[in-house]
Amino acid sequence: MKNSIYHKIVGKFRKKKKQKKVKIGEVLTRIGLGIFLFVFIGYLLIFGDGGYLPRKELNKRIKELNEKVARFEKENSSLKEEVNTLIKYDPFTLEAEARKLGLMRPGEKIIRFKEM
Repeated sequence: MKNSIYHKIVGKFRKKKKQKKVKIGEVLTRIGLGIFLFVFIGYLLIFGDGGYLPRKELNKRIKELNEKVARFEKENSSLKEEVNTLIKYDPFTLEAEARKLGLMRPGEKIIRFKEM
């Protein structure tokens, strides 16, 4: 069978593969380069700008800020409720609080005296 026409035709077109001698230096260089790239990419994934640790810190900061926003919103709604209560039931206290903040009615002038 080895002498069939098919083998004769295909044998002419096939190139014989020559075994290349592997040099130890090339192998070690490629292994070293592979290890370096692996470590470098690992470093970037962990410590780089978009890495695990900076992202973890950002998520922690976002959580803290969201809690702070929720606290301020709660305080804000409480203060709005207090203002609405003052407007309805105690206009004198409302005016006193407005004066503490330096607010005045239209047409009024504020005169401040220096303490001696």
